[in-house]
Amino acid sequence: LAFSPGARHLAASGGGRGLELWDLPSGDKWGRYARGMRFIDGPVYFHPAQPLCFAQGGTSLGEIQTDTKKARML
Repeated sequence: LAFSPGARHLAASGGGRGLELWDLPSGDKWGRYARGMRFIDGPVYFHPAQPLCFAQGGTSLGEIQTDTKKARML
């Protein structure tokens, strides 16, 4: 579980659900990230100064741009 700087977004990973993101001001859930990539349960982190969230994706690190909702594996 992680809050973005300024507490605008919430990211959660666990319970076999992969990665889920919420926009807190609106209460909107983005849903599970499954766009051609699979996130596994594990720690999630937000960049302290950029609109980025990071989560474990198997043997790779996943990066989600929280301003555009685009995701990629690094």
